[in-house]
Amino acid sequence: MAPCITTLKTELSDDPLDRGYAAMNSTEAAASINSVDRSRLRILGSHDLREWAVEDGRGLRILEAITDAELPASVRNVCYIAEKMIASENTSLNVADPKHSAMLVALVTAGVLTSAEQTALVDAATEPISRATELGLGRVGVGNVEQARI
Repeated sequence: MAPCITTLKTELSDDPLDRGYAAMNSTEAAASINSVDRSRLRILGSHDLREWAVEDGRGLRILEAITDAELPASVRNVCYIAEKMIASENTSLNVADPKHSAMLVALVTAGVLTSAEQTALVDAATEPISRATELGLGRVGVGNVEQARI
């Protein structure tokens, strides 16, 4: 897939991340934009959730919290939904979604999960990418940079 030259041209001229494209030759600019030094959050599927839940008894703690009368009904409800998500074969968790994030915060605030466990889930959803991928360009070649600089 050839990168969108207009998007690449804007990236190289505006240099929003201050990478220093103006001082780079075309080979260096292509290497910089293809360098895997960025990250994005991906949606976690059922398998990912179960892998996370199995560690340190997280899944069991969430399950047990459903019937913990000392917890408010709102928290028990979040635990119920979280357990259903973990147990489901066809589910996903988007930690960037405000509703999903609020669910995690509620579990941490109630003491069902620790902040480190929440961080572990966010870490599992974080994938390393290049600036080119972030911009939807695919792999940028030296010729693409040269064309964008015309």
